[in-house]
Amino acid sequence: MKIKRKINKIKVVFTVWMIIHTGVIFSANTGDIVITEFFYNQSAGNLPEYVELFNKTESTIDLDGWKVEIDGIQVEIDVTFNIDSHGYVVILSSSGLLRSEDGTTYCSSSHYGFPFNVCDLTIDNLFWRMGTFSDLSNTFGTIKIWDNSTTSIIVDSVAYNGATSFSFGEGISGKSA
Repeated sequence: MKIKRKINKIKVVFTVWMIIHTGVIFSANTGDIVITEFFYNQSAGNLPEYVELFNKTESTIDLDGWKVEIDGIQVEIDVTFNIDSHGYVVILSSSGLLRSEDGTTYCSSSHYGFPFNVCDLTIDNLFWRMGTFSDLSNTFGTIKIWDNSTTSIIVDSVAYNGATSFSFGEGISGKSA
C-alpha cells in the first residue's frame, strides 16, 4: 500500500512539473522570451520599424494573447503565433512589409489582405495586424512584452534613448539596437 502511495505522489509531482514546464498553466517566465532587436527611426529604406523576439526555452511558445507595449500603447497578438525553441519572431509596424534588396516583399501570414499586408511571400514568423504600432519614437522609448497569463507579467522590457549612439548596418539609414 505504501508503494502505491509513493508512486501516486511521484506521478502527481511529475505531472505538475510537466504542466509548469510545458506552459499549460504558466505561458512563460520572465526572461524566457527576450527582446533581441528593434528598428526605429525609419528612413526611405527597405526596413520597416519592428521588434524582434527570441525564445530562450527548449519549448515552442504560442504568443496568442500576448501583448507588445510600446510607450504605454499595447497591441495584442490575437492569432496563433508560435515562436520555436531558440527561434526568432518579428512584430512589424503598421506598414506590415519587409522588402529585400532585390525588391521582393515579405509580409505576415496573419491578417493577410488587401490593401495592407499584401506581398510577394508571406512568412509565419512575422506578425502584423491593423492597429500594430505606427512607429517607435525616434528619440527615446520603452518596449515591453506581456504574457497571456491570468495575471499578466512583463516577460521582458527595454528602454532606449536615441541620443545614445547605436551601431547600425551599412546602408541602413534608420537606427537599430
